[in-house]
Amino acid sequence: MADANLRGLSIELKLGNDVPRLMLNIKEMKQLILNLCRNGMEAMDEKGTLIIETQVHHDSVELYVADTGSGISEVELERLFEPFFTTKVKGTGLGLALCMSIVQRHYGSIRVESKVGKGTVFIVSLPLGGLAQGTIESQSAATSE
Repeated sequence: MADANLRGLSIELKLGNDVPRLMLNIKEMKQLILNLCRNGMEAMDEKGTLIIETQVHHDSVELYVADTGSGISEVELERLFEPFFTTKVKGTGLGLALCMSIVQRHYGSIRVESKVGKGTVFIVSLPLGGLAQGTIESQSAATSE
């Protein structure tokens, strides 16, 4: 929120009330959301809006991170998750590759919808039940030692 305020942007939270508790690696989920939100904010001019939304769909929970930025061309969309591919002057090209890795470790998927001049939405789909329990167990085992 502080980063958005400094940039003159607004954030809308539309969190579903019916989203069940999921077994997720908290640190990785924070990193995923932070990366997606920062990318969205960097894509927008002042007065842009970032929307963070959650919904339950059939056997998954979906997280939407949408921006009202400049959008991404079809050519760039094809390479977006490749390590070291970036459209930013000072970017490393590792942020979205890391996001993909985090989502895959949680047995989920990530997709992007974008229109040049209209904005972009990243959709993270995480399955209900049985999520990365090995990750959670190994994390809690490490913290209990």
